Amino acid sequence: MRYSGYRPCGYCGHKWVSAEVHRARATAPLRTLAADCSQCGRSSEVDVTLSRWRGNEAIDPDFGLPLRLVEKTAAGLLWAYNAEHLQALHDYASATLREGSGHHRSMFSRLPQWMKLSRNRVLLQRAVERLQRRLLQAA
Repeated sequence: MRYSGYRPCGYCGHKWVSAEVHRARATAPLRTLAADCSQCGRSSEVDVTLSRWRGNEAIDPDFGLPLRLVEKTAAGLLWAYNAEHLQALHDYASATLREGSGHHRSMFSRLPQWMKLSRNRVLLQRAVERLQRRLLQAA
């Protein structure tokens, strides 16, 4: 679980202070956390909200269960939800021209940096193909 929040400094008001804590489970709910201001150095209480935090693990965001389509690569961990997700990743990796659509809310804008690098295109394609073969064998 992830507790996070931000607010202006309670003393100087100059800088935003932010607080974030990660816990394995939501034990006792936290309402506030202390955060230090980088401008004045004083500590302010920050109201925090609770959200699920996945980190780098391949876990379903709704149910918290591990995903089955997971492949370790030399550059990082590749995971997918289903065959359509795999196909979209394969199409992205094999595209010769990657144009932005002008907004940053797409799945591709949120991919890990290693997947976006052109030097990892072949690595990504091969990992996706291995997952696609595994998916076909399981069917």
